Amino acid sequence: MSRTASSGHWADDREAGSALGIRILLWVHRWFGRVPFRIAVYPVITYFFCVRRNAREASLQYLERLHASTGVLPRQPDLRMSLAHFLSFAETILDKLLAMSGKLDARVDIHGRDELYRLVSSHRGAIVIASHLGNLELCRALGELTDRVPLTILVHIAHSEKFNRVLSSVTGESRVSLLPVSEIGPGTVADLGERIARGELIVIAGDRIPVAAQPRVTMARFLGHEAPFPIGPYVVASLLQCETYLMFCTRRERGVYRVDFEPFRQRTELPRRQRDDALRELAQDYANRLASHCADAPLQWFNFYPFWNLSNSHEQHQPDAR
Repeated sequence: MSRTASSGHWADDREAGSALGIRILLWVHRWFGRVPFRIAVYPVITYFFCVRRNAREASLQYLERLHASTGVLPRQPDLRMSLAHFLSFAETILDKLLAMSGKLDARVDIHGRDELYRLVSSHRGAIVIASHLGNLELCRALGELTDRVPLTILVHIAHSEKFNRVLSSVTGESRVSLLPVSEIGPGTVADLGERIARGELIVIAGDRIPVAAQPRVTMARFLGHEAPFPIGPYVVASLLQCETYLMFCTRRERGVYRVDFEPFRQRTELPRRQRDDALRELAQDYANRLASHCADAPLQWFNFYPFWNLSNSHEQHQPDAR
């Protein structure tokens, strides 16, 4: 039976934890290693698993829909599997911090290396549509990429102030910049246009709707159910007339990460009269690729909010006809 998670926007959940707590966990890892880190962090994650009902229900909803649509999980999802999902997130938090501080000791296998090199060698900017699958921040650790071209990652930084405060303190100098946004408006597009003209890569998440009273989204079928997806990446690519790529980064066996860098569109067209249809097609293509990668790394999609439930009010959130 399909589970219904409590309704709400992802930004409604207050940020958990504290900057001091994150620093303590980093200190534990620095002096004692990953196993003691796990011993220290797992009780914390278990506590949040118990008290954060919305996140727990959202996790179960995702796992159940993934299992129903792909059958990749070894058994019917239950609370134990949901807790494993939370603990997988804890491992990723550590790797995010280590990657952004340049201290992650992991091998990175890039699938799509030739396409990446072709893009970097062309000195043309592009939109890279990422997701909350795996470890997006690992792109900072890709020296062969960041040494040759700057990256700008769009983030909803106002809703993760503590975590980003710690990130800023541990990263030091970097060719990767975090651009805080609440919604992609004309000013943001103009800024991104300048960055694209300089040959930068702009990384935008394609699986989280904007923090706005009336977020502009379109609907796509994801793991067997309709869900709202942001239109921002496609509108920006259309306005700037630049190429778009997809990027997924997932943890494989211990000490190995895999980055999949995939061409998406050479040119994004949004005809005036068929604009909504074109946006739905783009979002659906993205959702299909995201679903495929989720099936490949089922415990690594970290959207702990009622992703599908927002579709109940999608009528007022549909993109306009302009």
